[in-house]
Amino acid sequence: MIRILQLPGSLSRNNGRMTVVMNIYRRINREKIQFDFAGTNDEGNDNEYIDEIKSMGGHVYPLEQGGVFAARRLVKSIFKSYPYKAVHYHQLSEFGLTFDLLKKYGVRQLIVHSHATVLSENRWKVPRNRIFSLPIYFYSNQNIAVSNEAGQNLFLSNNFKFIPNAIDQSKFSFNEEIRCKVRQKLTVQDEDVLVGHVGRFAKQKNQSFLIPVMANIIAENAHFHFLFIGDGPEKEGFRQAIQQAGLTDNVIILDSTPEIKNYYSAMDLFVLPSLFEGLPMAGIEAQANGLPIIVSDTISHQLEITKATFLSLQPDKESIKSWVEAIRIPQSRIDNQNVQEQFLKKGFLIDSSVAKWEEIYLS
Repeated sequence: MIRILQLPGSLSRNNGRMTVVMNIYRRINREKIQFDFAGTNDEGNDNEYIDEIKSMGGHVYPLEQGGVFAARRLVKSIFKSYPYKAVHYHQLSEFGLTFDLLKKYGVRQLIVHSHATVLSENRWKVPRNRIFSLPIYFYSNQNIAVSNEAGQNLFLSNNFKFIPNAIDQSKFSFNEEIRCKVRQKLTVQDEDVLVGHVGRFAKQKNQSFLIPVMANIIAENAHFHFLFIGDGPEKEGFRQAIQQAGLTDNVIILDSTPEIKNYYSAMDLFVLPSLFEGLPMAGIEAQANGLPIIVSDTISHQLEITKATFLSLQPDKESIKSWVEAIRIPQSRIDNQNVQEQFLKKGFLIDSSVAKWEEIYLS
């Protein structure tokens, strides 16, 4: 058996990269391949993934504080406990400046995995993250990207392999019984239209763009309701903006939950106005449920598996009008059989993705 050291940045379940890795980890042949993890736990008491990793035989090496020197100390400590031959690097971070140590300790395979189309949502951090990325061009021997745009952004060339963020589609299939229960819990009536969004409340996800869109739609039709699920630094500000806009009766804001799959069945439409994305897991999960999705045109068109509409994010009346019109007349949900066929055809089923990763890890 070989052990792979995973470097996802944060170990929190609010980290989309961790969602991707854990989807693979749960399905991979752990008699041949085992994952261990090093990173921070930004959410404090959020230990769900850490507990699950340990239950599957993985080790966790916590990075207690940031900084290059802390990361280098941790890497030295890790390699004293186990001589890893393969490392999988997911986020531009301090660990990028430890690659010389990896070579020193005999790592034969450094896999660099690009998950985003920008180096940072904070423009002041872009130069720093570009510095973190420089060792990639000297030490990486396997470049992977979740979309063509994500690969070209990080690797500055087409020298990468595209592997989409795959999921167990059956876990997200539409269920009528669950739909009724969740809508009853949310006090959303059968005749109401429920528009959903799942994502961390942060600048990247751009939830505030939807406030004037929702105001226009609700003013025309009070049967429209909007559901936001997630946590993050901008959540309270978004909640206050909803109150100031007088939309609280039609907007539901919930905390992040591991039972998110149930809420997709309650929705009639999914929206994602992100400023940038690699290949968003929430958009994939929503389509696995058969939901039509409306997303910003900054997102890779490789996200379209079943039914996706890409719209501009320009802060003008025409852009807002286009979102209003697209949401106002939602398209019908796609049946489970058709969804499964499209996921298989386009390579988004988890089993096909796991097979690709097993081949890479064992090579």
